[in-house]
Amino acid sequence: MVNWGAYELKVPLEMAQDLSSNPHPFRQIPCLVDNDSGAIVFESGAILLHLLDKANLGADFTDAEIGSIKSWIVWANASLDPICFLETPDGKVYDTGLKNPNRRIDVIENILSKETFLLGDKFSLADVAVAAYLLYVPQFFRDIDLSKWPNLVRYMRDCASRECYGKAFGEPVQQYLESTLENMGNKKDKLFGMF
Repeated sequence: MVNWGAYELKVPLEMAQDLSSNPHPFRQIPCLVDNDSGAIVFESGAILLHLLDKANLGADFTDAEIGSIKSWIVWANASLDPICFLETPDGKVYDTGLKNPNRRIDVIENILSKETFLLGDKFSLADVAVAAYLLYVPQFFRDIDLSKWPNLVRYMRDCASRECYGKAFGEPVQQYLESTLENMGNKKDKLFGMF
């Protein structure tokens, strides 16, 4: 997710080779060391917010849009992650909440019925944060069927087909998702009987 965001923003990012020197307090990834300021930033949402500030997008987005982007990034980490990944008390993922109806996903479905991306026709880090979590689900839960949310499926396919997504996650992942989501998006209700 962080790599995808950096590629979309054209913010240079160098991957560390020695994970034993990871400054994250819990030695987890992602963790970013900003060589310009010396800031150590961990958690994907916090890193995306940091990259957003470094990118200086004032010419591309209004202050109101930047506020919306920040809100979506925080929402993805705080609210969407636990919908996408159900965990045991000790933190092991055992299922996805996207197998069941969900009011929050219904809200996103409604937004995407009117808009291409979360901020209308502008792709942003809001989409990186939200789509990244959504796109992890069909990778980890191969039997998932999201066709009850056709606009969400279309959105996920649009995001997965972006050049920077492929660069961040790799061509095999990108091709798998594009194919899987295309098949989900083409499902039609079947009616049996004679009239």
